[in-house]
Amino acid sequence: MGMLKIWDGKDLPPEGCDVLVELASLRKWLPHRVNGYRIEADLNGNKHVHRVFIQVTQLGTSAENERLLCDVRPLHWRD
Repeated sequence: MGMLKIWDGKDLPPEGCDVLVELASLRKWLPHRVNGYRIEADLNGNKHVHRVFIQVTQLGTSAENERLLCDVRPLHWRD
């Protein structure tokens, strides 16, 4: 067994760490594991603004997904 990587909510969550992801359809925050990132330009063409997508897999399943960084929280986060 290795050590669990803990994300403190600053910077980007490291690959391999567990995070909470908001699933609006269920109105719940569920644990996911970070697999990687994808960075896209701003939709309005502003070259100084970017959208950061976090690639995740839901824990206990093989369901892969992407969420914007604003929809991802550290495991210890509570409403």
